[in-house]
Amino acid sequence: MTDFSHLRDCTVPEANLARMVNIASCPKKRCVYIVDSGNKCIHRLGLDGWMNKWPLRGHAALQSVTQSSNLLFIGSEAGNAAKLMLISSESGECLHEFRPAWLDMDGDACMFNAVQISDSQYIVCYLTGETAGVIRVGSDGSVLQRSDDGTRVTSPHHMVADRDRFVFVADSDVNGVVMFDPSLKIIREIKLGFGMMPMHLHLDEANRRLYVGGICGKVIIVQL
Repeated sequence: MTDFSHLRDCTVPEANLARMVNIASCPKKRCVYIVDSGNKCIHRLGLDGWMNKWPLRGHAALQSVTQSSNLLFIGSEAGNAAKLMLISSESGECLHEFRPAWLDMDGDACMFNAVQISDSQYIVCYLTGETAGVIRVGSDGSVLQRSDDGTRVTSPHHMVADRDRFVFVADSDVNGVVMFDPSLKIIREIKLGFGMMPMHLHLDEANRRLYVGGICGKVIIVQL
């Protein structure tokens, strides 16, 4: 984090490298979780070299590690609508799952990304037709709040939230990051340039840095 020099490589045994679709880290448990959609499993790699693998239910994408060190997924099984799934970081078992009720009222709406902001609340980025927006939902699926202007987020790819509930959404159409305040109002657009097309975000709250990974293979570091 000081000079960004290469430290080490991590090998994932029996992984389908072409289908490793997402990765998240947990500082409390000192490990990383990798979704292998080819083998339909989650790889858990500890910094001490310990490894484990859990089967993955249906089609699911890892969104983030929660404050309690569990895993948050958006996933679906054959013939069923996508749900938010909270997975135990100890056993890989599903602890809770639900679908925001509002999405069922719009046939074109779907969840695209999600983060947990408290034990009972989540921020979800959704797509409906050609419009995207952000909603805050309870663990029972109730919609507690919606962004006031969904038209300015058009092609979201990843989302993170800080401890103060400010939300950052990577949007390839604006070639930057759209920032929402806790009331889900857009307060800023961070333009990146360089043909980035941002795809993934990582927030380092201790140093107030936002790491943005782009489709071009570059990483841009934004000092907040």
